[in-house]
Amino acid sequence: MRSLGSCFTALLSLSLGFVGREPAAAPLSAEMPGAYTVQARVSGLEFTSAQGPSLEFGRARVCARSLVMGSSETAPSRDGERIRYAEDGWSEEYWLRRDGVEQVFIIDRPLREEVVIRFPVRSEYRPVALDARTVAFADDDGRNRLLYKDALVLDAGGRIRNLSVAVEGDELAIRVPQDYMAAAVFPVVVDPLVGTFETLSPAGGLWRIPGVHLAWNSKDKYYLSVWHQDIVFNSSTTQPPHNWLNGSIIRARALRVNAAGTVQLGDPITGSKPYVGVTLGPITAGDAAFGPRVRYNPTMNEFLVAWSEGQWTDATIFGSATTDLDNNGIVEFSYAQDPYPSNSRIVGLRVTADPTTLAVSKVGGSEIEVSMGIGGTTANPSGTDNSAIHPSILPVFSWDGLQYVITWQTLESPVIGAIENANPGYQYRHVFRAQGRARYRLYDTTGTPSSTFVDLSNAK
Repeated sequence: MRSLGSCFTALLSLSLGFVGREPAAAPLSAEMPGAYTVQARVSGLEFTSAQGPSLEFGRARVCARSLVMGSSETAPSRDGERIRYAEDGWSEEYWLRRDGVEQVFIIDRPLREEVVIRFPVRSEYRPVALDARTVAFADDDGRNRLLYKDALVLDAGGRIRNLSVAVEGDELAIRVPQDYMAAAVFPVVVDPLVGTFETLSPAGGLWRIPGVHLAWNSKDKYYLSVWHQDIVFNSSTTQPPHNWLNGSIIRARALRVNAAGTVQLGDPITGSKPYVGVTLGPITAGDAAFGPRVRYNPTMNEFLVAWSEGQWTDATIFGSATTDLDNNGIVEFSYAQDPYPSNSRIVGLRVTADPTTLAVSKVGGSEIEVSMGIGGTTANPSGTDNSAIHPSILPVFSWDGLQYVITWQTLESPVIGAIENANPGYQYRHVFRAQGRARYRLYDTTGTPSSTFVDLSNAK
């Protein structure tokens, strides 16, 4: 039989142990109003979307054949929009973006073998691999509520590769291949994205064509990112296919990944608009600018940015916005067409960035009409040549050491064919019927085309 004295001693020990233990640190909390909230603790980070779905990411471990770099009891720290867990040889970061949280793993220790980053995920939703790069978290009805996707790896030398993401039990696993790690310049950044299903994939459905492009400045070690952006959310229903073009502009921002793996953004950053960038186009006021591409010129240490531009209010798009297909006096909307103005053309300009501040500037007087024909105008860029550019196939251009070579595709007499499906409901399908040709034009650094366009192929 134990004595009361021994019981008192045990209780006293427990009491002293409880008093001596430091209280758990309060979680770091952050919110993107209308989008999501996060709470970061020693055990990991919890992401909750405004619609309710929640994911809790446990602390990660970096696994290689020769060693495993695990997580310690390090408390998270916050610096502006970044929440960081610092470890020996690597770190785990979460960047608070407008539409989702960007998870970043930075590997400082040189590992020359395959690396697998594993971390537990706790959620009321079931993880489902949609493809090799995308994991959805589905509810009991099978609806995808959150996405984890688009992981890529970037080293200090600018080498980028897309990575696979897999579901392994209650963990997610991101694999970085051995051949990439063997030639990597450290630090290496592994960068996936998490957010709601709707906000992670807007570009493909709304824009129809790629809307962002990157080029690497090998001299000053930074990227120039260009994208198109709709700044007028027009709710008009009179021109539904190309309504998204209203107010479309081209913007740019320089960015650099420093030795610590931190992404540095150039140009003014404000709390309300942290990722605005510098406006490059359109070069004609009131036009819509979309589909930008960028190429670095190491000789001049500058960039050429080119894009498609046209009058978004042009009613003569490739296929009318509305068509009375069955001639019954009732107009049907035609959503399946390529929604771009028939007066689309290719324009461009040259851009530089300050290597210290990363501030982007346009080269004065460098604006150029690339694809405009002889006698053409912004309203009728083809001039006496009746071929228009194909607006949903982006131009391709390169620097050959002396000049830029720009290549694009045209459309000859574009005609939309309407095919009526006799099944109940009268479904309709719209297709292009057009001839095309490929063309190129030379463009030197004085801002003046050094040749007229030349046909590489001609369907006629």
